[in-house]
Amino acid sequence: MAVGRVLRIENENQASAYLERALAGQFEGKDIEIVFSNWPILSIRAKGEGYDSTITPDMAGALVEIQHAMNRAYARFVHNSGNARVLTADERQDIQFKAKVKRGSSLMEINVGEFAEKLTTALVGKMSSTEIVVTVLGIAFIGGSAILLKSFLKDRAEEKKADIEFRKTLSLSQEETKRLEVVTRALSEQPRLRAAQEDFDESRREILRSVGDAKTLEVNGIEMSNAVVRSISTASRQRAKEIQLNGNYRIFKIDWQQEQNVRLWLAGGDRSGEFIAALGTETITAQHRELLKEAEWGRKTLYMQINATELRGEITTARIVSVAWPRDRRKPRPVDSGG
Repeated sequence: MAVGRVLRIENENQASAYLERALAGQFEGKDIEIVFSNWPILSIRAKGEGYDSTITPDMAGALVEIQHAMNRAYARFVHNSGNARVLTADERQDIQFKAKVKRGSSLMEINVGEFAEKLTTALVGKMSSTEIVVTVLGIAFIGGSAILLKSFLKDRAEEKKADIEFRKTLSLSQEETKRLEVVTRALSEQPRLRAAQEDFDESRREILRSVGDAKTLEVNGIEMSNAVVRSISTASRQRAKEIQLNGNYRIFKIDWQQEQNVRLWLAGGDRSGEFIAALGTETITAQHRELLKEAEWGRKTLYMQINATELRGEITTARIVSVAWPRDRRKPRPVDSGG
């Protein structure tokens, strides 16, 4: 895409204005480049014994959770999969952030804008200009903005009936309320952004859990006492549930490059959209290979038995147990025992 209009974003106000214009269709059909300048930055500062210029194992775990949220967002929008395993080694390396720890303090900074710019580049040719702007600015707000953090903390504080004075600090100004309304519209129009928000909310919960013994925690300028952190951090982590996805599927793409698993891009069954399923290579016969190739090239439907896991409405893993032509549904050909 040839570069036309450059959207240079330095703060929430500019991002909100561009997002509102994108939702109104003002960038449709135009060549757009998005450049972030020192926004959004996710800053985390823990104060207390053992938190001087150091990262504890628990804080390192929270950073890993943030990276997982980024990886899943990239996989979701670039590869149309909620499973980050679809990322190539080069993609993982490219979007890996480096947390900056300020010398002489416990302040860590993560430049979410750098990730958003890389996402922009990867989406060119996969989405329209409007969709790219809405997606990328939505991710920027979700991953590092103050208003989404305030909204998250407010929900947690009200649910846990946290200190009333702390809850007052989370009140949004009139301008912040308007910006949140714009972001909420984007989340409604792009459901995959809502899924990304849930992933980043999990990373925020992990940040809270990681500093339970700190005297205070400050995230993007919002300071919380030890008592507040403890009261709002208690929550059970959502876990993927096991489900069956048996049904008729069309194969849109097959990747034979991995040594232990073949990856199939599938659509059909009771699922809307595509998802990726793994197929163990050890038990695939030449007959199975011809079956899969014929179905892919001829755009024919196959009946598959699939063991899967689902988290927050998205398929996180899927493994094909057996496959056959629909007329042989009662006697599917086993191709992998799972595991």
